[in-house]
Amino acid sequence: MFHKKSKVNNEVFGEVKRWELGWTPSAHVQFELWNQTYELGIEIVDPDNDSISKCQEDAYIKFKEKLEEFEKAVEQAASDYLDTQDTNVLKSMFKPYDLQISLNGECILMVDDTEQEEMDDQEGLAVFLFPKIAIFPGEQYRDYVLGGGDEDIRRELYE
Repeated sequence: MFHKKSKVNNEVFGEVKRWELGWTPSAHVQFELWNQTYELGIEIVDPDNDSISKCQEDAYIKFKEKLEEFEKAVEQAASDYLDTQDTNVLKSMFKPYDLQISLNGECILMVDDTEQEEMDDQEGLAVFLFPKIAIFPGEQYRDYVLGGGDEDIRRELYE
């Protein structure tokens, strides 16, 4: 897909560069889990358009405003999902690496689930921060975010 502008300045994200499925700002965001800080890349999913939507900008603003709430909620959700309270186990099995913002304005924390022997684009976990906290396998999330219409995710998030 050819796009005339490969770099633009955005009021909320600053300088962003075009990537295969959307935009990525040069800035990163920090996310803390179990007293460990992770430096996350940011990906603004936009496979068909040439601009970042107001919905995506608003989602990122909300993420930044409620960051501490999301950190605590993700710690609890990860503990429930992995069925352990042991922070050493959680730290070793739940490593966030990206924040994605979908076309619908959903914020999703992409996580390397180290149970997988090799990490590729179809593995890991996707932790939706809103509209509500929910964890899904990475492959299922990718189908949903790219318009594959995974109804399980849609039902879980919106019903």
